[in-house]
Amino acid sequence: MCRTAELIGLVIFCAAWPSLGNDLSEVETNLVQSLLANYRASVSPSVPGGVKVEVQIVLSTMEVSTTLETMEITGWWRLYWEDPRLAWNSSDWADIQAVRFKHGEIWFPD
Repeated sequence: MCRTAELIGLVIFCAAWPSLGNDLSEVETNLVQSLLANYRASVSPSVPGGVKVEVQIVLSTMEVSTTLETMEITGWWRLYWEDPRLAWNSSDWADIQAVRFKHGEIWFPD
């Protein structure tokens, strides 16, 4: 099963989940170490037809000044893609459905 990675600003994460105690964090740490053991972030995922990236742009505010002839837009973007190298069987890992990665640990689109 493939996990979708998400980029918000400069923070990469896969999803949030409720805290399930100290035991899970050790299993989670082991899972992340297992996923990254032979992973090269500089190499894009090998997906038939190339990596498809979904871009979502969210605008939260827009200010227009006709006097100053300026426009200021505040918002963020999210990028979604699948990387089969980051797939795992959740039943082998305490039913963990998502994990977090630090910026730079996994590949993300240019």
